[in-house]
Amino acid sequence: MKVSWKLLNQIVDLNNITLTEFTNKLTLAGFEVESINHRKNPTDIIIDLNITSNRPDLSYLVGLAREVSIIFNKKLNRSIIDFKDLNQLDTNKTCHNKKFETIQDINYINISIIDDIQNMTTPTWLQNFLNTYDIESHNLLNDIIEYIQIKWGQTLEIFDTKTIDTNKTKEPNTINLLDIQKNELYKEIITETKDIQSNKYPYILTYNQQPLSVLGIKPNTNLTPNFYTSSIVIIQYTCTNQYIRNINQFLQIKPVKYIQDQISHDFINASNETIYLILHLSKGYLVSSYQTKKISTPSLPLIISKDEINNILGPTINETPKYLSETDISNILKQLKFQYYISKNLFNIKIPQYRLNDITRNIDIIEEIGRIYGFNNFIDRLPSKYTYNKTPKLITFIRKIKTTLRNIGLHEVVHYSLRKKLHQNQNAVSLYNPLLEEQSQLRTNLLNNIINTKKYNTQQKNWLTEIFEVGTTFHKASRQSNQIEEKIHLAGLLSNTNYIKYSWSDTPQPLTWFHAKGQLEEFFERINANIQWLVINNKKDASYEKLKMYKLFHTQRTTFIVNKYTLEEIGIFGQINLKLAKSYNINPLTYIFELNITKLLNTIQYTHNKAEYIIKPYSNYPYVTRDITFLLNDKSNIEYIKNKITETKNSLIESIEIINEYTQHSTEISIRRICIRITYRAHNRTLNNQDIAKINENINQLMLIESKNETLTE
Repeated sequence: MKVSWKLLNQIVDLNNITLTEFTNKLTLAGFEVESINHRKNPTDIIIDLNITSNRPDLSYLVGLAREVSIIFNKKLNRSIIDFKDLNQLDTNKTCHNKKFETIQDINYINISIIDDIQNMTTPTWLQNFLNTYDIESHNLLNDIIEYIQIKWGQTLEIFDTKTIDTNKTKEPNTINLLDIQKNELYKEIITETKDIQSNKYPYILTYNQQPLSVLGIKPNTNLTPNFYTSSIVIIQYTCTNQYIRNINQFLQIKPVKYIQDQISHDFINASNETIYLILHLSKGYLVSSYQTKKISTPSLPLIISKDEINNILGPTINETPKYLSETDISNILKQLKFQYYISKNLFNIKIPQYRLNDITRNIDIIEEIGRIYGFNNFIDRLPSKYTYNKTPKLITFIRKIKTTLRNIGLHEVVHYSLRKKLHQNQNAVSLYNPLLEEQSQLRTNLLNNIINTKKYNTQQKNWLTEIFEVGTTFHKASRQSNQIEEKIHLAGLLSNTNYIKYSWSDTPQPLTWFHAKGQLEEFFERINANIQWLVINNKKDASYEKLKMYKLFHTQRTTFIVNKYTLEEIGIFGQINLKLAKSYNINPLTYIFELNITKLLNTIQYTHNKAEYIIKPYSNYPYVTRDITFLLNDKSNIEYIKNKITETKNSLIESIEIINEYTQHSTEISIRRICIRITYRAHNRTLNNQDIAKINENINQLMLIESKNETLTE
């Protein structure tokens, strides 16, 4: 969009603002300045701006001036843009057949009839205005159409009524709005062979039964006024976006008013100035005028808190960084012309009608606040402090357990904590007055319910059932005490009759004890647990006596899981008891396990009490790599070489990786050649020649030291 510096200064007072300051601030506010042209005749500066598609309110002079006044916090010259108080003849006598206000597809419409036009010469000021935008002057009415289009972004249609046959109607000055399905007058305007009469859209506007315009598509060019026109009818309207879309969808016609009909905010001012200019400059007489608008549904306010704004924008640049205060935010909202009120530390903001197109979410308001305050006034660095995970360690660990087991392929199940009293267990917790016999005791383990679920699924012919559960078990602290202990356990069941094929032609083999143990080992590795398998050597072991307490396991195919460091018992894993499997009619090659989660957590070595999430910025600068080949003997360790490189404490080293290894075997000794790639990069600058020379020097020193130690050679 091109804008005149002089015309802009007439609407907004920019006397104390230089052109450089103006363009710089517009750039920071989101505009893109394409070019700046200095003209000599007339003397002016033309600024070409690139407007984003979501801001149609900036595509005309008044809309752009309104935005400039907001950005620079300057007042608008109301005498140039306010035409709402213009007195006009407002009557419905010009409307017949259909009341315009009942048609939902029209937002605004203004129809005016002017007679006795005496002057069609364009004044000098209007010619100069059009000349600024490289538009050639033709006649007064055509020039006013161009002027209103540039200033207000509104398209108006003017028709010469003297060329219309008034004998077709008994009543003069009759304007109708007709359905296109019931009328073929559109053929006088649209000559293309399009089947548009079969659709509901569009409408035809007529004057004395003569078609003036197919709304939203095309006016009747046969009625265009010329230099000798003395009587006219002026049509100004905006249609709904849905009406425009329907035309585009059903008729495959792109409406000529597609952009203009999205701009409704300044319609009344535009139509009033149109009538004022024509009456004042042509010295005509206003016969009648009709104007109506559809009542728009008020938009819901957006509710946003000060903390939400500051969390997104961050602190401002000051000697002592601080966040925007409530007063700062209030002043910016006033500058944006947003109506608001504060309730319970929340801003309830009503968006102006001309901004409803692009401000629909809280983040849009935050962007506007940052844009007006200036994004360059906020600190753009990432926070340097650590952010600690406030979730309890046990809860985080349980989430990790569940995610890991799901990734391995197990399904999670959940059971009641109450169960039927199965046997006399002095450590079990029984209810004094249970509602049902099936819910008379709190569970002491999770495996009973797990096995029952397997039994149920087998009866339903769901053979492949591999499940796990995380839940609470209940025990008495001792036989003499009534104190109850709650423990969080993990239990699971693994069983698969078609687990593996050694080749495509072989019969599938079932899951074995070692396969199941391998799956558990993978699980422990993923959660970083340090466990050890306790082997039961003979029946005299204490573990064997403890195993007899677990009636669910096969005594010869079961192992205990203990802490690697303290040898504290964590849980048990093994094959299901064969008698139990037979009685439940389930596969005897079924493997079960149960673990104490709290004890399992203790096997994980944490370096910190809380997890730390360190935010580190990426480097935007290029890197340099160096490939070095080392000659090592068969007993040399590559980790030793990496440590030697990192001991140089070169801050430019970003990574060290092995890219190739060559092995040469001979009768006397085996020799290895290993190629290492070292990546160098700085976080705040591009590496220069001095940096490269220093890198090469460090590598040469490293090679020299290592060759003296006879650990490796170049």
